[in-house]
This record gives sequence, C-alpha cells and structure tokens, in this order.
Amino acid sequence: MNFPASYWTSPLQLAAYGSPIIKDVAQRILTFAGPGKHLVIGGGVGPLLAELHAAGIDAWGIEELRYPTTEENRVIRTRLTQLFTTGLPYEANSFDYIFCLNVFEFLSTDIIAQTFRELHRVCRHGAYLELHTRQNRASERKTIQGREWWEDQSFRAGFRKHPTYYRVVAYGELDTYPNQIVIPLAKIRHDVFARHPIDVLLKNRTLHMDMSRETGPRSDAHMVRYELAAEWIRPGDRVVDCACGLGYGTAQLAARSTGRHFIGVDLDATAIAYAKDNFGDYFNIDFVCASATELGFIESSSIDCLVSFETLEHLPDYSKFLAEVDRVLKPDGRFIASVPNLWMDHTGKDPNPNHHHVFDYQKLKLAAEAHNLEIEVRYHQTAPGGFKLLDAKRTLERKPLDIIDEDPEWLVIVASSNKAIKNTQGISYCHPIYTTGHTKPLLLVDFAKYYQNPWLYRQLIQIGERCANKDTLGSRIDWALHTCPKDSADYGAALTVLGYTLQTENQSQTIGKFDIFAAQVDEYYSQTIKTTNPHVRRWRISLAYCAATWSMSLGEHNASLAWLDRIHQENALEFSPLIGTKIVSAWFLKGVIHLSHGKTEEAFADFRSGTTETKRLLSALDQRTWGEEDSTFPFVFHEIAEISLWGKRCALAVQWSAIFLHSPGKFWEITMTEKFDNSTHPVSFSPSTALPRGSETIWVETSMLARKVNYYLDRLFGLRIVRSRVLSRIIPHQD
Repeated sequence: MNFPASYWTSPLQLAAYGSPIIKDVAQRILTFAGPGKHLVIGGGVGPLLAELHAAGIDAWGIEELRYPTTEENRVIRTRLTQLFTTGLPYEANSFDYIFCLNVFEFLSTDIIAQTFRELHRVCRHGAYLELHTRQNRASERKTIQGREWWEDQSFRAGFRKHPTYYRVVAYGELDTYPNQIVIPLAKIRHDVFARHPIDVLLKNRTLHMDMSRETGPRSDAHMVRYELAAEWIRPGDRVVDCACGLGYGTAQLAARSTGRHFIGVDLDATAIAYAKDNFGDYFNIDFVCASATELGFIESSSIDCLVSFETLEHLPDYSKFLAEVDRVLKPDGRFIASVPNLWMDHTGKDPNPNHHHVFDYQKLKLAAEAHNLEIEVRYHQTAPGGFKLLDAKRTLERKPLDIIDEDPEWLVIVASSNKAIKNTQGISYCHPIYTTGHTKPLLLVDFAKYYQNPWLYRQLIQIGERCANKDTLGSRIDWALHTCPKDSADYGAALTVLGYTLQTENQSQTIGKFDIFAAQVDEYYSQTIKTTNPHVRRWRISLAYCAATWSMSLGEHNASLAWLDRIHQENALEFSPLIGTKIVSAWFLKGVIHLSHGKTEEAFADFRSGTTETKRLLSALDQRTWGEEDSTFPFVFHEIAEISLWGKRCALAVQWSAIFLHSPGKFWEITMTEKFDNSTHPVSFSPSTALPRGSETIWVETSMLARKVNYYLDRLFGLRIVRSRVLSRIIPHQD
C-alpha cells in the first residue's frame, strides 16, 4: 500500500474528482445511507468525499497513508485523517454510517475482531463493507476469506444484516465467489446485544433464529422472501406479519416498504420479547403474543396486507387461520405466504414432526380460494441445503400460475381478497393514504362519495397497486361492467382499464375488439351527458383518450382526431386541472397528426391551443387541488409537471415552427426536450446515446401517459417522445 507521492498527483488520481466511477460510489453510499454524518475508510478517498460534500453530506474520511491525506486535504478541508482503523479517535456513535472500501482485507486476521468492535462503537446505525476475497498479484492482502467468514465476524461484534441487504446483494449472486463482495450491516444497540448474545441464539437456532444474525443459504432463503413481500406492500398499508418469530422479517417489511403500520404476531412469548427488544422501538412495530388462528385483537376488515411465511404447514387446522386472514383483510387487501412444496417421504407425509400437512400449488390454491383469496402471482424458490434439492442454487422466480413441470423447494404466493366483488355491505371505506388523517377528503380522491364500490379503486384502477394478474384484474373489470350502473364512475373506470389492457395485447388478438370498445364508449357518453359526478367526467376524458390512441395505432387518423376533439369538448375543471395531462397532450397529438398529413396551419393552431390550455389549467390550481395545507399529496406535483411538460412541447413547437418547413427532423429534436431541460437547445444527441433497443441502455418513460404516447408514436412514426435514459454499467475492478 506504499504508493509513491507522484501517484497521488498523477493525472489518473486528479481525474478521479468528478469521475463517473466516483459518482457511482457516491450514489451507492447515498442510496444505502441517505443524508447524514458518514465516515469513509479507504485508499485515496478524497475525490469521494468531495463528491459527497457536493451532495450536502457531512462526510469524513480515514486514510492510513500519510501522503494522500496531506495532499487531498487541500481539496476537502481537513475532513481526511491519517490513523489506524483499530483505534478510532472518535466518541461513541459519532457517525451515522461507516463505509469501509477495500480496507479490511489488508489487516491482519488477528485484529479483525477488534476492528469490527471499534466500528460498532463509533457508528450509530450501521456499516457498509466492500471486500476482496482473492489475493492480488502483489500478495499484499493479509486476510483472504469468503462472505460467510466476514459476516460471522461482524455478527459477533454486534452487527446484523442491514434491511437493505438483499437489495444491495442479489439473491442469486450469493452462490458465486466473486473477487469483490459487499456486506451491508446494521448495528445492534450495545445493551440489546448484551442481552441477546449470538452464542445463545445459535444454541436455539433449530427452534427460533434471528436470520439477520445468521449467514448462509438458510438465512438468505428466509430473508429474501421478506424483501419480496416488501415490494408488494402498497403505500400506507397496515401490515400484519403472522408467525413472525423473532421479528427480523417484520422489521425488514417496515424498513423496506412504504407501509405505515406494522404488527408482528407469534405464539411464543420469548420470541415476542426478543422482537420487542431488538426491533419494536426502532421500527415502531407492535409485537403481540397471540395465535395465528385467534386474531381477535385485530378488527375485521382493518388490515391491508397480511404476510405469513412457513406457517400453514405447522397448523393442524390451517383453515381456521385462513378464515382469520379473510376476516381481518380489507376487501382490497393482500395475502402473501409461502409453504414447502411437496416435502414428503415414501409414505406421502412430511417427516418433519412439526409439519402437519404436505402442500403443492393446487392444494394451496384451493385453500386460498375457499377463503376469498385469489392468487395473483406465483413464485418458485430454491436454496442450497433444502429438504429435496440439496445442491440447488439460490433462485426466487416468478412463474405462470398454470405451470406444472417444475418442482421447487418452496412456493410463494401473492393473493388478493375478492370480497370487493362479493359483499362489502356494512364495511366503511377507508383508503390508508387518501382518507386516514384527513378531515375532509379531496374531491380527486373521495372515492367513497363518487363510486358505487370504492373498494375496487386499488385493485382495479390505481397504477402500481392494482391486481397484477391479467385474469384477476379481468374478474374485477367484468364485475364492474356487469354489476355497476352504466352511468357510474365505476363503469367508466372499468371500461378505461379494459381499453388499455386490450391495447397491450398483440394486434392479431384484438382484431374487431376496437369497434366493440368504441361502441361501449359511445354508450357511456350517451348515458352520462348530464352527469354531475366529477369522476364520471374524468372517465369520459380518459375513455376518449384511450380510444384516440388505440385508433392511432390502427392507422385510423381521422377517427383519432374525432376522439381527440371529444376530449376538448369536456370541461376538465369539473374534475380537476390535473386531468390536463390528457387535455394538453391531446392538443400535441392532434398537431403531430396534422403535420404528418401536411396540414401545417392546423397543426400549429393545435400547438398554440395546447400552450393556451396549459396556462389556463395551471392558473386554475387552487385549494381543491392542493388539499389541506399540511398534507398535500405528492402525485399533485407529478401531474403538474406532466402538464407543464406537454405545454412546453407545444410552446417549443410554436416557437420553432419555421424550422419544420426546411428541417422537420431538427424541429422534432428541438421539440422533444427532456423533462427538466431548461435550455432552448435540443437535447444532446450522439451515436453513444442513440443505442438500439436491446442494448445495455435501458429507456424508461417517465409516466404511464408517456409510455402510452411513446408506444403509439413509435408504431406510427418510429419516434419516441420521452427519453429518460438510465444507463447502468458495471465496471470490473482492475486488480
């Protein structure tokens, strides 16, 4: 590690300031730890500290070499210190997180334990390690070990796996032995660690184990399920983790999801005491000692999501548990569960004395359906050392619901309550975000007032939350279309979702379906001419937009223009200025179609109308849009940004109209600026940014509306409007 002084002033080191590699490391730190006071330990960390300081982070550094600390402090103002990691001159809990970047492997094995203890003393919340697991050419690394050894050392010093562990470290990659590994760690408080030493846990691991303090495939298999479950928890959800054991999974759900209230339930009082001590206060979780089959302390229809892994097979009568799941879930609730798949011996029984049942997918499906639970998504999981597949790799993969030719170790399901389409009588509607904590619901989100069955909103309408399975979603659509009045908001919403769903299918599968859909939209228009329901107005606009984009994809531009005209005949302000995303983009699309057919005068009149309409809509924003002063919903700003984006494009089209006559490609390039580009110049465009589809560049449209518009313009003209480019490159370490 004794680099010459010239190394630190070489062009390579000076270029590190602001380099993509340093920016990438800084972004990893911010994604893991967020804003705070952080300590970075690693060779030549000056450029990294400078990058973190520029982001507003209170970052400090340690470098064991004399020269770089002297040289780089010229840039980072005394934030870089030269000292040894086994004796940090800081008080306890001085830093939120400590980042050790390729340092520990250069320490002697006999001081590793001491070094971990010192990190534990100085950090408040945790540590993040990057380590090499192989020797370099110069043989300078003194401690060469694998992931499990390093993790065991950290656990014995008072750390556990950080809740973000399986976001940072891919589950499948844990089967590999790479040159470099990452270990995200969370700190266990000193007093808690003293009350629950790791050796006591290990003695009882066959009954209960805190998997966040165990290394290896058994821990990985359990914890990655919770990482998966967290992705299915919706914003504001009230969540129950049934049979939570020592509570590590409940904590992971609380840390990794957007849920608002978490309850951990287990029959073992000792396990609940451990969970409260380790996770209760820190994650604000209510841990309750109770049976999974007797959840009487939870009110009926009050839970948004219930998670229960490896529980059903342990219950003599699992139907009692599923009946409780059905009772406590809201009509739009979700159930996430796992069971061993076909764990049985030659007698057909599970040899585990604690398992009372053998499950396969069909048995699990029938059990769920008997209790108003409809499976949306199915996953198969394997891991080394399982009951059947001892040498299996770590996998957790989504599978078709009807797959029959695979035999995984575990089944994981995500199911929706179907009470919303059966009987919701007497169940008061409460949306966890839009109703809870608000004295008067905003018109935009007052679903209880304007919908026949507001419980359908999350399962049918809300993008990102609605049923993920086509058939499950279809059952909600069919129910609304055959049950709700044809002049209701429910009917209009279901018809809109149906239209967009059909558009995602292969054109050969939807031949003739557009005419049927268009006739249904016409009927809805005739049924709702005199509507006073603002949400019906919303769906009239959305249906016309859906029909317009669909007819565009069929090449029926005249029909598309007629549908776009319908949008502009509606008074958007009866619902909200925020529906202006479709109003203004409709003007833009009309302009594009007119340009494509040589009608430049009509086209630029359309663009001018789009600009004028944008100003009118934005000037109409008021208290009905913003809501209560202390509880404005973030989606409002997103919609305003979308309106502004389409208005900006219309304005640019008008401003640069003369260019279109002699250079239409340049006109298009200028008009299609990025969302937050405030220049009057076109977005920079070069061969390196114009990579073909299927390359390592991933194109991400910024909204559902943008995705739909891009799809149809791509079909019509080979163009894409929104180009928010996310380029992810993994640069191999040069040893």
